[in-house]
Amino acid sequence: MKQITITVEESALEWVEIEAANRHCSVSRLLGQLLEERMRRDVTYSEALQGWMISHETAEPIVYADLNARQKENYNFHKVAAVLAEFGFTSIRLSDDWKGADFLALHKDGEKDLKVQLKGVYTLDKDYLTKNIWICFRHARTGAWYLYPHDEALKWALDNTNLANTSWPRSGLWTNRAPSKILLAWLSPYVIPTK
Repeated sequence: MKQITITVEESALEWVEIEAANRHCSVSRLLGQLLEERMRRDVTYSEALQGWMISHETAEPIVYADLNARQKENYNFHKVAAVLAEFGFTSIRLSDDWKGADFLALHKDGEKDLKVQLKGVYTLDKDYLTKNIWICFRHARTGAWYLYPHDEALKWALDNTNLANTSWPRSGLWTNRAPSKILLAWLSPYVIPTK
């Protein structure tokens, strides 16, 4: 049998002696048990990591631009759902744009429930009027996620921009891939902080 030498720092020795007394065993036996538990945990973790690496050796990060429209929507949903989870929201994907929403974001407090329409760009659309819809999009250049109330955004745009002289009155749809500084300033309270 191989002899193993264990060195215990003086600061930890008192804890080991107390713990051994609580477990009604010798200090050497406790140290042996702790070492065995640690080795088992390390081997299990190492084996699990190795197994994951073998099973995923062909997996590579995706190139967003290579995804089709449906794949981009799925990708965006999962990305924003992960970000919203950091703030206590559980996101539920809807398959049929229920009441204009792609997904529901339900807060743990039970009071903040959002109907969210996921878009690729900043969007105003008459189809969302009076439906209490929140629009979520990721700014292509900065990567920032925005989640803003549609009707408030529309009111602000009509009062503060040239929206009335665009295609909006005729089509009821207006999108913006590169929001202006004034629009980004208005959107700033609606940026979702990321870690």
